[in-house]
Amino acid sequence: MYRARLFAVIIIASISSWGGSVSAAEKIRLVCNEFPPQKMEASEDGKPGFDIEYLQEAFSRLDIALEIEFRPWRRAMEGVENGDFEGFCSCSRRVERDDWLAYSDPMGTVGIGVFLRNGPNPASVTTLEDLKSVTTAVVRAYTLHDELVEAGVSAIPVTDDSKGLRMLLNGRVQAFVTFRETGFYLLSQLGPTRDVDYVEFRASPYFMCLRRSYPGYEALLDRFNKVFAEMKDDGTVERISSRYR
Repeated sequence: MYRARLFAVIIIASISSWGGSVSAAEKIRLVCNEFPPQKMEASEDGKPGFDIEYLQEAFSRLDIALEIEFRPWRRAMEGVENGDFEGFCSCSRRVERDDWLAYSDPMGTVGIGVFLRNGPNPASVTTLEDLKSVTTAVVRAYTLHDELVEAGVSAIPVTDDSKGLRMLLNGRVQAFVTFRETGFYLLSQLGPTRDVDYVEFRASPYFMCLRRSYPGYEALLDRFNKVFAEMKDDGTVERISSRYR
């Protein structure tokens, strides 16, 4: 009788422990930085951004509850490094991040370039170095700011893309270096604009990113990749992204 009771207790304890681990695995916390139109905390039309819609759909198919919090990029980095979040909604790959971050398959590509107005002929701008004699602005928190400094460009740092684009339209700067989709989306929100040119320097993929210290990150990335591939094949990715054009 005693052995039977002991066996029952062991089974119950095992089930409770197993159930707890599954419950923990069915929720994921990701942190986003404001990056329209991919990620938006409070857009005027209520849309969250196509990257967030991708994630919501993918984790819904995986039956995993998704929790998202918005923070400025540097605070988002600290949050992931400290274990407050399992990862980033999306990020670019950097060599210095590879030892502590793991990446999904590409979710998309982001163009990097410069918006020009009342400045040089766009045909004469092919690299960052070509902006040395041009009054240029860039968002301070972006790695693009560091790239401009390395290229010898004395760029004016701004707090966000909207401010940089307004400076461009108001004639305070002749160039604003940023990301293609973000620039065009915000310009469309600012109303009719004229005489603004865009020159692209490069395009690079971006990913959902999980910290390597998160238990089971490899298996989760594998599951996410399979579901995201299905979303591409069944037209879900195109349907979502088309709402932001």
